[in-house]
Amino acid sequence: MKKAFVLILSLLFVSMAFGQKVKIKNKVCYIDEQVFLTWEDKSFMIHQPSPVTHVNGEAPVFVMQMHKYGSDFYTSIRFLDFEEEFWSKDKTRKKLFSMIYKSNLFNEDGTIDEKKATRFIRTYHEEPPELLLIGNGN
Repeated sequence: MKKAFVLILSLLFVSMAFGQKVKIKNKVCYIDEQVFLTWEDKSFMIHQPSPVTHVNGEAPVFVMQMHKYGSDFYTSIRFLDFEEEFWSKDKTRKKLFSMIYKSNLFNEDGTIDEKKATRFIRTYHEEPPELLLIGNGN
């Protein structure tokens, strides 16, 4: 029992030590108190696209947009350099930005690495209901 407690405590400490602190304030996403992403003044309103820029980049790298399907909320992210799109259900901006950060999608110059973005999409993509119906031929 004592060994299990020590193991659980150790795992908890390690996960806390390597976790990133994500903070969103005034159209800026901070990871561990460093600016990571910024976006335009659309505030991620439903059906209003918001261009998002990496701190090292000059131009937006993706467009993020909220959608509502019934009682569910989806977020779409359209990568601008290679026209790929990602959908996620019921995740906050904070969670999505953390996922993007942990997936290491950005190159040093603030552009998106296409191979990493494709892997990110394949791993986390969730189809919204309308697209599921279209995709099944119904």
